[in-house]
Amino acid sequence: MSKKIGFNEPCSCGSGKKYKKCCGKNESLDFQMSLDLKTGTVFDDYMMLFQGIVIYGQSILLFSKDGKEFKKASDDFKRRFRTDKPGGVPTSIFMSWLHFDLRFGNTKETICERFLNSSHLKEIDESGLARIKHLSDSYCTFYEIKAVLDDWIILDELGTGEKWNLCRINELYENDTKIGDIWYIRIVGVPEEAYVFTPPFIFPSDAREDFSDAVIKQKKAFIKINNNKGIIGKNIFKESCKTSLLFWAKYMLPG
Repeated sequence: MSKKIGFNEPCSCGSGKKYKKCCGKNESLDFQMSLDLKTGTVFDDYMMLFQGIVIYGQSILLFSKDGKEFKKASDDFKRRFRTDKPGGVPTSIFMSWLHFDLRFGNTKETICERFLNSSHLKEIDESGLARIKHLSDSYCTFYEIKAVLDDWIILDELGTGEKWNLCRINELYENDTKIGDIWYIRIVGVPEEAYVFTPPFIFPSDAREDFSDAVIKQKKAFIKINNNKGIIGKNIFKESCKTSLLFWAKYMLPG
């Protein structure tokens, strides 16, 4: 098996350029997932596709004129919210925000939206495209636990009242789930079958009213700021949650 060429090494084609400035620009994405991370559910497909999105984000960082802005936003988040450090915001929150929520560059598109419009999707089937769209549309917000079943956890979204059926995948936090708990999470999928994408911040049932009021105010503030930008319908709540993640990330930090 040939050794993989590093991005900063000379390209094997003999051009004299670094690999990242030559043939590396067209390197295909490697969608793979280690066996120890697999759950045996559709969630595995989401995580595999997410790895491809992250690799695509790296190509933006290296090759795009928007790469500097992308890196600055990434570095600012990690500095402000102590990602990967004790008491900091979890990496899962950071990575999902960076690829699904952050709008940057002239187009103000997220990494995932750019990925959906890229040439890397030629060999992905219809179900895969739908799941990438689910990832792109996902957002962090608050939910109330309404029922805990053997295979499902039933949630009510506080901002919309929509019911979501979460497929259980044997994560530790599922064992202590109680009816009435409030979760701040990102979920992916459709209401009939969804999956937790970021582990929950869990609050007691008496926090429901406060968080319900907060997401309503969050939506109203978003409408006031973006009144003439053509965002309509359910997208208003979705985008208000995406743009508010930095506020909630700060709220979740200890102290």
